[in-house]
Amino acid sequence: MALAQDLQIYKQMYALLNLILDAREHFPKSFKYAFGERMMMVALECCELIQAANMSKARRVSLLEEFSIKFGSLQLMIRLCRDRRIIDEGKFCDILSLAGEIGAQATGWRKSARQPES
Repeated sequence: MALAQDLQIYKQMYALLNLILDAREHFPKSFKYAFGERMMMVALECCELIQAANMSKARRVSLLEEFSIKFGSLQLMIRLCRDRRIIDEGKFCDILSLAGEIGAQATGWRKSARQPES
């Protein structure tokens, strides 16, 4: 089993976390601490769920389903930041692109985890 840090989904989630941290620095004060903090914590939880899913084959499907819910919340917050013009359009495009790749990988991983081994 590969280390979670070596998985492409983990590397991309870590990169997304860094983009969120960078974007948070430019949030208006009224959003920086409450909303920016929440986004950062959800992204950290997503990283933790990837690590846990990589380590526990028995719980992988349920951990990836939990990841999907958390990641969906993160995507909602990202869209809200764009709609409220909290994140500039260029940073939003980078974040959206990376989030799309992560979502596709998570879906594939979850589908393959549901498959019975032969």
